[in-house]
Amino acid sequence: LVVLGITTMVRYVNRPPTADQLFDRILQASDQDNWPALSAAQDDVELFKRLFSSDPRYGDVAAISEKIALGKLQRKFEAKARRGRGSTELTAVERAYLDSIRSLTTDPEETARKLRALLDLFSYATVDSQDELRCLEVANRQLESLEAEFNDRKERDIPLLRHRLRTAHSLEQSNPAGARTIRESIIALYQDKSWADEIVREAQEALAKQALSGT
Repeated sequence: LVVLGITTMVRYVNRPPTADQLFDRILQASDQDNWPALSAAQDDVELFKRLFSSDPRYGDVAAISEKIALGKLQRKFEAKARRGRGSTELTAVERAYLDSIRSLTTDPEETARKLRALLDLFSYATVDSQDELRCLEVANRQLESLEAEFNDRKERDIPLLRHRLRTAHSLEQSNPAGARTIRESIIALYQDKSWADEIVREAQEALAKQALSGT
């Protein structure tokens, strides 16, 4: 009985985690916005991808996997920059990449603009070294990740902003100052967001018409 109990316990301990267990651990690590925690979740990420490829959350886990891969490559370039103190050890492509991602946390839109310019300037046909090719690949993957983030935010935020514009329109006669405030706020908050260009333009046009009407 003792042997049977030990065997059962070993089997239980060695049983692979469920999809829910893995996903919860991965999500917890990714929500912390903490690189060590995220990097430590890589084993769980790879296990999930291997065992649960048909799970509807696979896309979310794959995106986190890409984030981890990008983070590791970025840190390699940053370490190289520190060793070379940003001078002769870095190529022009690597220096441009590191400059591009400095604003990643504070201004991801600016980062995306610089990454597009980097990829346009240093096309894959113009570089020879493996380090530069790898750097361009990282830049491309980082840009794809940012654009996916922008698209996700657009899908979530645009309906709310359109609702606020409709509210402004309904207030135009009864509370023109309130309507103007809503439109000006949308412009101030979102005029530098490429995904919000259309909604900002609508707010600007409505504001201009309101000014012409004298309300």
